[in-house]
Order: sequence, then structure tokens, then C-alpha cells
Amino acid sequence: MPSIKISVTAVEQWARRNESKWREFIGCVFWHETLGPMPLVEIIWPELLIMEEDGEEAKFEFKHIIHYFEHVDFVGTGPNARQNEWELKEEEVKQAQRAKILRKKEEVEQARLEEIQRRENEAKRIAIEEAERKARIRKEAEARLNKKLQNDYLNVRKFYKEELSSQLAAKEYGEIKTRFLQNWVTENTGTKTDTEDLEQASAVGSVDYHTLVSARAGSGKTATLINRVLFLHKHCEVGANEILMLAFNKAAAEEMKNRLEKTSGKSFPHVMTFHALANALVHPEQSILIDEPDGTQMKSGVLQRIIDDFIRSPDQRQLVRKIMLAHFRQDWEQIVLGGYDKSPMEMLAHRRSLPNEALDGRYYKSQGEKQIANFFIEHNVPFKYERNFWWNGINYRPDFTVFTGENSGVVIEYFGMAGEPDYDEMTGEKINYWRGKTGWKLIEVYPPDLIERDHSEFQEFLRNLMKDYGITYRRLSDDEIWLKVKERAIDRMTSIIVNFIQRVRKLSLSATGLDEKISEYEPVSEEEEHFLQLASKVYKAYLHRIETTGEDDFDGLLQKAALLIQEGKTTFERKSGNGNFTDLKFILIDEYQDFTALFYKLVSAIKQHASNANFFCVGDDWQAINGFAGSDLEYFSDFGKYYQPSRKLEITTNYR
Repeated sequence: MPSIKISVTAVEQWARRNESKWREFIGCVFWHETLGPMPLVEIIWPELLIMEEDGEEAKFEFKHIIHYFEHVDFVGTGPNARQNEWELKEEEVKQAQRAKILRKKEEVEQARLEEIQRRENEAKRIAIEEAERKARIRKEAEARLNKKLQNDYLNVRKFYKEELSSQLAAKEYGEIKTRFLQNWVTENTGTKTDTEDLEQASAVGSVDYHTLVSARAGSGKTATLINRVLFLHKHCEVGANEILMLAFNKAAAEEMKNRLEKTSGKSFPHVMTFHALANALVHPEQSILIDEPDGTQMKSGVLQRIIDDFIRSPDQRQLVRKIMLAHFRQDWEQIVLGGYDKSPMEMLAHRRSLPNEALDGRYYKSQGEKQIANFFIEHNVPFKYERNFWWNGINYRPDFTVFTGENSGVVIEYFGMAGEPDYDEMTGEKINYWRGKTGWKLIEVYPPDLIERDHSEFQEFLRNLMKDYGITYRRLSDDEIWLKVKERAIDRMTSIIVNFIQRVRKLSLSATGLDEKISEYEPVSEEEEHFLQLASKVYKAYLHRIETTGEDDFDGLLQKAALLIQEGKTTFERKSGNGNFTDLKFILIDEYQDFTALFYKLVSAIKQHASNANFFCVGDDWQAINGFAGSDLEYFSDFGKYYQPSRKLEITTNYR
């Protein structure tokens, strides 16, 4: 159809002239192809505005409008028809709009989910890359750590802290280190059962702190000590002379030494008891007073003789009697009867019949030594048994020493194992030693000298030797011999006093120091007061005895050793090898629960010269078997107070 231009003004004029038609017109609804159902006026009005702006006017007639919009579908006219049609179309429009909105929401939701998925995928990718990066770093760090463990173990902790702590967690470092130690011990010591224990492996390689290992019986304490020494020596290249192992009893020290040598095939010179170390420092000339596990009771014997002197003393007899009647009546009755239940002659006959105990009540190592000792006692020849001589870097103790002057005399050796190659070689060295020692002579006695003679002939053989070497003698009567040897068995009261004095000695108390402690103490009974009075007097007499005779006990030996070290002595000399505290890098102590103030005094003195030495102590606080001897668990429970920096480890596995 031709284009028709209609101005707004024309429409308004037409509407005023045809009001009724206009109302019908504006109620018409048409279906627009693009916009859907719409009132006609909403369609036409924008067109009219456009025409107005163009300045054009056109004649407006209703039929023109209809023709103009031939491209729309006529819906209907009239109020009712138009209303129904409108409502239907309006609902369709709303449904279409809702569908459109729903599609839009779905599109938005889909876009959101896709974005979330994209971000998750990106995060996973980043996480995987980061994990791979960290794994590479950790693998490189672990390789570097293992190399350091293999080549420079003693400095591995410093290396980790300075270079690897940001790459490996402390827990990972500890696990790698323990695994390395476990593998090393298994491969190098042959003790596969013990090394299954990670706790033991950790203890073996603890080198950065002073370490206390708490381990119950059966947990492999000795194996831990042995494996640690082997690890230090073989892997860390610590010299055998830079390691000191200390034990409280001889059997434990010998076991450790033998196991080390058997496992490694090498000798470790500084494996010993505390007392052997003290002996290597002091080199005492006289015998050490000690109560041996085999029954030899030198220290108790000395103290009992002191008590017997008190019994025979009018001034002290009553004090001893009061105490013994109150608590040790049976022992007192034996003393009154004298010589147990035997007559003097029966007592001598009994002593002579014993295989290794001589008339003086002392145990000797062989029948030959016992026979020689009895000869000296019966002939009133003063002698020293196993008196110490310093020879060729060792403490040499010949069987018998008889002095003929201040620095001269005769040594009697009973070579009871003659015929054994090693023994004969040592015998030859001893003979050469005495030949070259000015002022001294050696008497050699061999088993045939005893076996091929009866008792009287052997005594005559010895008398001739005494004459030949200028030793004076006089045969004593049996009564005189009994007076010399009427020592009684160690009774219960003596044992208690021995225990008391051992505790006092371990506290390094002088006689005055003990009196001061007693004066500060309030006894709980009259009997306790009497005991303390007697113990104090016995202690004074005991100190006087060891001072005048030159003898000493182990506690005195330790005190002297500690004093020597404090005064600057750093060397110790033994047959197995000489040592110097300044050379020590690692010090190991077995059965640490038996530690006392006196032992710590010695260790503390050593620390002055071995300031960089690492201490490794093993013990069981449930096994303080030497508590009776004065051990103090403070050194165990407060380990860190005495050793810094320190750590405590436990071995809980039991292999028994």
C-alpha cells in the first residue's frame, strides 16, 4: 500500500471530532509479528511522533490506520471480544517471558557451573604442579641428607638446620635419620634382632646432645652401647683412643670389651671400671681395701678388726656391748665365747684344711700361694700380698713382697701356670724386670716345688730360701699364731657399719665433717644415738688406719683421682693403652642409675679437660642395685641439670 504520513496533531484533531470512534480505536488489539499482542495506539503512536518530527502532516482516517498496519493480524474489536483475546494473548506472553527468564537463568547457572569447574580444574592443576614441585624438592633434599648421613654424620644436624629445614619437616628428618641408623646397625654389627628396635637405633646415633637412655633389663642396653661405639668408630671415624667406656663392675666392663673386640676385630683400650680409671691415675702402691663378690672381705675385715680393738678397749667395750646386746645379741655371745665354737687349736686346724683360705683368713688364688702365706704367718715374716709395682705401663702385682729396706726387698712369685706358652712368655718378662731392678731380688717358686714335697719338706725349702736371701724369720708357737689370726667372721653389726662408712666415704666427708652432720641430726632413739657414736669413732680409726698404712679403699681412690685431675693431670696409664682426657670425644657410662656424688665429682673433673666430649649414659631407675652403696637417683632423674644440652630417650622393647 502507499506510504501514509499522519501527524500527531492530525490524530488529536481527528480524535476530537470522532470521540466515539477514537475510543473504539484505542480498544483495538492487534497481533504484531515481533512484539506480540498490543493495543493499536501503542503501535501507531511512535510512528506519529516520527512523522511529527519530520514536519509532515497527513490526513488521518481510521481506515488509513487499518491499511497502514496490514502486516499485523487483526484480533478483534468490541469490548468483550477484545478483552478475552487480550487475556489469552497476555497469558501466552507471560508464559513466553517466563520461559525466556528460565532459559536465561539456566544459561546463567550453566555459565556459573562452568566457571566453578574451570576454577576447580585450575586449582587442581596448580595443586598437582605444586605437589610435584615439592616432591622434587623433597627428593633432592632427601638425597642430600642421605649423602651427608653417609659422609659426615657428626655434622648432619647443623647441615639440616642451615640448608634443609625449609625443605624437610623435622619429623621427616628424624624418620630418615633413624631409618639410616637402623640399616647401618643391621648391616654392620650382625645384631639383627636388636636393631629391629627403632628406639635403639635412635639412641645409637644420638650425637648432638648429652644423652640419657632409660632402658629396662632385657631391652638390649649392652647392645646399644656396643653398637654405638662401633658406629662412632667405623662410620664416624672416631678413633678408638677418643672413646671412653665406664662401668661400675669389672664383669660388665670385660663383657663390653670382649664384645667390641669380637664384633670389630679391633682393640678398644679405654673400656674399664671407674675404679680402674682411678687406679690408672693414682697408681697406688698398697692394696685396695675392697669386699669382692668371691667372698674376699678386705674392707670389712679391717673394720671388724677395728671394732674388735674397741671390744678389747676398756674405754669403748661398754658402748659396743650396749649396741650388740640391743640388736646383735647372738654375735655378741659368739665374741664372748671367743673363736666361734672352736678351740684355738681347732680353729688353726680348720684354717689349714681350707683350700684357698690361709691362717690370716684371706683368700689366695692358688694352693701354692696359700702354703707360702701360711709359712710367712707361722714364721712371723711381715709380707704384702699383691703389692703394686708400676712396670712397663701397667700395674704389676707380684704375689708376695717382703721388704728388707725402705726401697728394697724380695719378691716371691708362685708361677702356678708354668708350661703355657703365653704365661711362660710373661714369666720371662717378669724375671728380666726383677733382674734389672736395683735393690730387689726375685724368688721363683713353681708347682713341682710344692707337689714333689710334703708339707714339712716344702716349709724347709722355703726356710732355706729365706736364709739365702737374707730374710729373718722365727717359727711361732700355735698360741702365738692363734693370737695373730683369731679374726672372726664378719658379723651383722660390722656389715651395717661398713655400709654406713661407705655412704660417708662417697660423700667425701672427713671425720670432722661426719661429726658435724651427726651433731645436726636428732636421733630417734637411744640405740640410734649409741650407734652414731660408735660409727663416728670407727670412722676416725678407719681413716687413721688407711693413712698410716698407705692402704685405701675405692672411694678414697676415686677422691684422689678426682683431685689429681682437678690439679691438672690429664693422662691415665694402663696396660691396654695410655689415654689423655683432652683427646676424648665420646664418654659412655653403663648402669648410670648407680651414680653417686663421688662418681660425679670424678666425671666433673674430667669434663674440665674434655669440655667438648659427648656423654652417653644408660641406666634403669628401677634397677638401682647399688643403692645400698650410696647411689643417688637425682643424677638420673635430673640428668639435664648436670649435662647441657641434653635429651632423654627410652628403649621399651624387651628381648627376654
